[in-house]
Amino acid sequence: MAGRPADAVALLRRASASCLALTWPYQHMHALLDLGRALELTGDGASACRAYARVRVQWGAARPRAVSADAAREGARRLRCAP
Repeated sequence: MAGRPADAVALLRRASASCLALTWPYQHMHALLDLGRALELTGDGASACRAYARVRVQWGAARPRAVSADAAREGARRLRCAP
């Protein structure tokens, strides 16, 4: 769905809400990060902030640092999400 964030939102919402999070944790977090990006691009900042926050909560304190958490932090910074 590259270049079509509005079309990607529904699919990414399903993927990020999947019960497979326990089996596929990396893919789940990447789906949340991609959902945040797509929502940001479609102008839904509040929902994007929530998606970014879920990634930051899960991987924000990871050692070594998680690139996905860094990307979620940057997205939240761009949108000026609440901490």
